[in-house]
Amino acid sequence: MKPITCVEDVPPAIERRVRARYADQVHAMEQLGFHELCCYSELLGDYSLLLSLGNVIFMRMKREVLYRRPRLQAAAAFLLLRHTNPETIALPMGMGVKLYSGFADGTLVVTANFVSTAVPRANTGVRKQAEVMSIPRAWQRHQERVATFRTNGAMLSADSFGVYIAMSRQEDASLQPRPPVP
Repeated sequence: MKPITCVEDVPPAIERRVRARYADQVHAMEQLGFHELCCYSELLGDYSLLLSLGNVIFMRMKREVLYRRPRLQAAAAFLLLRHTNPETIALPMGMGVKLYSGFADGTLVVTANFVSTAVPRANTGVRKQAEVMSIPRAWQRHQERVATFRTNGAMLSADSFGVYIAMSRQEDASLQPRPPVP
């Protein structure tokens, strides 16, 4: 499958839908001191409305904001939020919220408030915790986990879309391959 392309170019009507869809999660995050970083789209590739139909259906079931681009390309739009203490980027999505904090030594701390079967391989530097919990509890757990890694070195600034993309790609690269289907 072709890698997902992430762009900050989101049509205004789609951005309005994103804000409405994730309003409750964003409000909960703002109560914890998060501020909007940007709105972005994940482009699934040409003909993905046909070639990635299973993924598109799953995303639709989770009420993600999907839209069609030329060449039957599926796209999903999201908001990113950031916090400066500790440096964290938050991604609200249909399954819940994911929190990302990175360190100069390559350690990436990821906390999700939903169960995830996407498990990082050992020795990749990605430390992920994913379990059902409230957004405030996930933020508290994330802060505690980040504090344990602060002795490893300086935290990376979570101040740009590019930083989020780097952290997301690091997480994706760390994931254990799925066993082949018999």
